[in-house]
Amino acid sequence: MKKLASNSRESARFNQQVSDSGIWFVGQFLYSCGRYYTIKTTMKEDSMNKGEMITLAAAKSGVSKKETKEVVDALVDLVGDVLKGGDTIQIAGFGTFKVSERAARQGRNPKTGETIQIAASRSPSFKAGKALKDKVNG
Repeated sequence: MKKLASNSRESARFNQQVSDSGIWFVGQFLYSCGRYYTIKTTMKEDSMNKGEMITLAAAKSGVSKKETKEVVDALVDLVGDVLKGGDTIQIAGFGTFKVSERAARQGRNPKTGETIQIAASRSPSFKAGKALKDKVNG
């Protein structure tokens, strides 16, 4: 792999973390020291999984993957607990997590045509904020 990083200690650590993970990301990646690095991808799909996100976040922040994983896990647990309690989480510039209520209703079994009762439920939802929308569309 051709590394486009400078010779600084931080850059070497960044390149080592990315090399160890086996995950490469296309495009420009801003590292915490303020330099841009071009990284090639071996991601099989257009989506990023949790492990890939943790690896890239750890490299960007200069924190270990273990610590980054603990923070991501804590954040996911926190969001779940807050939503379970019926509250909303707003992160300025990012978006809003909330719970949508679905009323009980009648439906049909598509196989038999029989009318069935569908119970009321609560579903988590996310609405992107303006800054996130602008970043995606910009």
